[in-house]
Amino acid sequence: MKNNIPFVWLVFALSAAPVLAQDLLVVRYGVDEVTLIDRASINRSGSNAQAWVVRSFDRRQPAAETLPAYRSVRIRMAFDCRQQRLSVAERAFHASAFGRGSVVARQRSDDPLAFAQPASGLERTLLAMVCER
Repeated sequence: MKNNIPFVWLVFALSAAPVLAQDLLVVRYGVDEVTLIDRASINRSGSNAQAWVVRSFDRRQPAAETLPAYRSVRIRMAFDCRQQRLSVAERAFHASAFGRGSVVARQRSDDPLAFAQPASGLERTLLAMVCER
């Protein structure tokens, strides 16, 4: 049964995603979390873009010094398509899975591309989805 956990999590994510928004697309899934992008939120302006990404966990994430416990996080990403860099503009930590439920904490950046980093791994996939649209 342990080997089926990622499959079960993916089936759960895929079955729940259409209920939340038709444009949520699974980007990556693992044993204990799934990452989705809201394709309808992609907004391009010249060589820059923004989009909402959702990371949902199979169980509540423990509280940290500056964060209460949460189950999912909606992340507004800022992309520099020309230089292939990205950064986080905003994070909203939710009590429920898939970016639902009450917001238990929020973090914002006034100038997210000032701290943009080159993409790697999952970030390359997100850049391709947002910038090559």
